[in-house]
Amino acid sequence: MAKHFYNGIYTPFCSEEITLDSQNRYVIDTPTKLDCVRNRLTGSYILGSDINMSGINFEPIGSNEFPFKGIFDGAGYKIIDLNITNPEPIGGGFSVGLFGTTQNSKITNLGLENVTILDSNAQYVAVGSLVGTPKYTEISNCYATGVVNSSKNNVGGLIGSLWSTLNFSNNYFIGSVTGNNKVGGLVGNGWGGTGILKDISIKYSFADANVVGNAYVGGLIGASDTPIYESYSTGTVSGIDYVGGLISKVSNITNSYSLSDVIRLSGDSNNIGGFVTTFESHSNNNSNIINSYSIGQVIYQDSENPTNKGFSVSDGPIFSNNFWDTETSNQLTSALGATGKTTIEMKQQSTFIDWNFTDIWNITEGTTYPYLRNNVQTPLPE
Repeated sequence: MAKHFYNGIYTPFCSEEITLDSQNRYVIDTPTKLDCVRNRLTGSYILGSDINMSGINFEPIGSNEFPFKGIFDGAGYKIIDLNITNPEPIGGGFSVGLFGTTQNSKITNLGLENVTILDSNAQYVAVGSLVGTPKYTEISNCYATGVVNSSKNNVGGLIGSLWSTLNFSNNYFIGSVTGNNKVGGLVGNGWGGTGILKDISIKYSFADANVVGNAYVGGLIGASDTPIYESYSTGTVSGIDYVGGLISKVSNITNSYSLSDVIRLSGDSNNIGGFVTTFESHSNNNSNIINSYSIGQVIYQDSENPTNKGFSVSDGPIFSNNFWDTETSNQLTSALGATGKTTIEMKQQSTFIDWNFTDIWNITEGTTYPYLRNNVQTPLPE
């Protein structure tokens, strides 16, 4: 695939004729037309059908120098067998994904099925299947399945580094993710740095993934100061330091849960937790974890398993109404702010005092753990 990173109109725009729909959006329905999106980075696009990318080593659309600034609506269609293997870095701060870098853009209603992202280039700064680095971008109702494997930092199943994203909701990833530091099943790095918008959030999202990294590794997100609402993780999370079932290091989580098993691969780090390891205090973002739970095992692969990592490693300013399953996790204690309960108790609504079972949570008494009404897990957590 040819690479064109021009900010504006490239002539010819595409070797295949691209039609406009009734809303003046370019209709994308072939691999060649998808590749041509890079030639008009400010356009408005909509998928007109599923697109099979078998046999093509695709190059990311948009770079740090020339980011994608348009609108891309998947319209419920999917891109199948997307493969991005060791793409050629273009400029500084090169990110990897269907879209490398986006800015002031919108991506919605898009599926990526059986995606393969493989890289080992030292110049990459963020790697994800959908977007490497989204800046001031809305991402909603998007998903990916497949493999994301990188030797670098900021690696996520869907997003590499979530930078000041305006809206991130109803997204998920199913598959496997491997990286170095800040590695997550859905998002690798949720830290925005200087100037991040603190009124943004991650909500109604999940990851069902086997996640492997070195440090700051989480089932949903590697590390983040972006608030998380009504989201969950399942699968396994493996690492060496700062490894958490849902997330390693965070500032704000409400009404979320983790079923992920947590594995310390080697070393002697104590920063391993069934749900989270530690918190990050931020002047513009109260640090709290409220109305959340975990049930996954905590395993030390190279030594005797711990019994004190049930929910978290350290206490936050506001940890309240949180729980972990002492039987499935094999963890007898945890830091303050969470209460250990038996499996039977974890499947009884009466355990979860002050939780909202009208609008947010639901439970099948005696059969399931609590699950989210606005983000229902399939099958239900039992």
